[in-house]
Amino acid sequence: MRITGIIGLCLIGLSIFAIDCSSDISVLKLNLTEAQTNESKIDAFQCIILHYMRHNKDSSIIYGDEFLKSQPADTEGLSKAYKMLSLVHFNIGDFQTSHSYCDSIKIILEGDSLDPLMLQYYFQKSNLCLREGRIDEGHRYISDCKRFSELHSDTFYILKSLNHLGYVATVLNNLEEVIKYNQEIYEIARSQNNSQQIGRSLYNMGTAYTKLGDFEAAEKAMLESLRYKSSASDYLITFSGLGKNFLNSKNFEKAIHYYEKGLHCSDTAKMMHTNKRNVFKCYTGLAKCYNELREYSKGLEYSLMAKELVDEGMSLRDKIAVYESLSNSWRLNNNYEKAWHAQKIQQTLKDSLWNKEKTDEVLQLEQLYESKEQELEIEKLSSENLHKENELQRSKTRNILWVSSAIILLLGALLLFGMFKQKQKANEILEEKNEIISTQKESAELRALLSQMNPHFISNFLNTLHHSISKGEIKDEKVLSAYISKFGRLSRMILEHSNNLEITIQEELDALKLYLDLEQLRTNNKFQYQLHIDPLIDVYNSTIPPMLFQPFAENAIWHGLMPKGDTGLLSIDINLNGEAIKCSIKDNGVGVDLNNQKEGHNSHATRITKERIELTWKKYEGNGRFQINSGNEGTEVLFELPLMF
Repeated sequence: MRITGIIGLCLIGLSIFAIDCSSDISVLKLNLTEAQTNESKIDAFQCIILHYMRHNKDSSIIYGDEFLKSQPADTEGLSKAYKMLSLVHFNIGDFQTSHSYCDSIKIILEGDSLDPLMLQYYFQKSNLCLREGRIDEGHRYISDCKRFSELHSDTFYILKSLNHLGYVATVLNNLEEVIKYNQEIYEIARSQNNSQQIGRSLYNMGTAYTKLGDFEAAEKAMLESLRYKSSASDYLITFSGLGKNFLNSKNFEKAIHYYEKGLHCSDTAKMMHTNKRNVFKCYTGLAKCYNELREYSKGLEYSLMAKELVDEGMSLRDKIAVYESLSNSWRLNNNYEKAWHAQKIQQTLKDSLWNKEKTDEVLQLEQLYESKEQELEIEKLSSENLHKENELQRSKTRNILWVSSAIILLLGALLLFGMFKQKQKANEILEEKNEIISTQKESAELRALLSQMNPHFISNFLNTLHHSISKGEIKDEKVLSAYISKFGRLSRMILEHSNNLEITIQEELDALKLYLDLEQLRTNNKFQYQLHIDPLIDVYNSTIPPMLFQPFAENAIWHGLMPKGDTGLLSIDINLNGEAIKCSIKDNGVGVDLNNQKEGHNSHATRITKERIELTWKKYEGNGRFQINSGNEGTEVLFELPLMF
């Protein structure tokens, strides 16, 4: 399971205590020295530990140990000490030790779920499970925390639990749940006049509405949240969210307005990492807006500003977004070399992210396996002990014998059920592995088919160029230079695209236009072409397999238009058809006899391209139309592709 942004939960965990902690460590230590009661000593220790958790992790461990040693055999004092030590080790990434200290809270409270101090246990357990990627277990602990905090009417932990539940729903992309939990937070915060929680819940609802496509509701929620903001950092985050909302709704002028307002706020908040992240979001958002408005130089300017913010502390996903923006801006400014360089960095980062996610999945499966092994061992030992006890009871009355037999049968049934569930889980894991292998096999088949296309295409062009020069068909040096230059750019594009199973529609169109321009030079403009793209298609984000149109375009030019004699027309249309993309390559040439067509390079290329389209549909468990119509008025190739992002 992929978990993104989970590090932010650490900050939530650190804010468990509503304690006014001075940033001056000397004052905090003085408070500890002068503490007269154990309660004031506990507060002083907590403040010192929280300070060192932010500034000196080694010292936080030392004071955590001293805190534990200073406490008498008192349930409340010891539970708070264990809680702080759990937080300390959570902060340094030692989750095993953090779990151990957290479990100590439950032990000293003897598992009394009605004790208010157990809220600390449930809350910290949820933090640990979520941080380790165990979403279901973390959700269970935080649900328990919410239930018992409502039982004790503890609004502090109720709000904390709702915030966690909203975050889990965000990770799982359950947007309706996000809105529901934040609506609950909003109602409680209003009753307490808690402006910070009101503003945060409204903003969270706004971001959920944006993802759902309800842009009007998102705008209303975010604008209302501004009434409860107090810091430049809060305004920056909200303006950035409003900018994204209007960017997604294609209202680029309003998006620019709010992104720029966010950057104005960042002048006083840009030194903090959280704000730095939202500053880069404003930069990349502005780059997208100006590129959509065809102000490519401004788009490039903001993409470069975003790149200046890249550092070691930035997440892989944020870095990918930066270099994606930069690659797109360089390409729109016709600097294909720098665009290719930025895209190469972006692809490297994507590969690193993929490897990291797969490693996390393997670790989670190992933890799950170890947990199941321990459960089975415990069940086995319990079954053996119960069996021995039942043997000793055989001499007792018949009623006791019947009861004992019933218990054995029940435990046996439970054990069999547990084994069945374990086998079922193992089968599910095996099916997932088989599915991954199948996907990899299909990807290999697609790459193999594409690798057959590229040598034929490049060889064909080189042979034609050699023939044209040797026969004196190309005499003008400028035409020859333009031909070679365009061919070099097209060859580089094809080699770059051959490394990818999917490219954006815009990248495919760029390569196709370059190919058609070459054919016009090659034929001395004996044909014209026109492209029509449905404006509803997002050509910069929708993807298709590379080199799909070129084989059909080549057939149309050399077997349809060139034999015609006079100037011909090649029309290429790409339209949205529900959940599919409908593609048409049509010429007004002489037409071909489909029944008597000989096997050659062009029919071979057509067959390969058809197989690639079928494999693409196979990945999405669907079927798309593929049809070739030919007559006296020309030939038309029709096919459909799944809508991919």
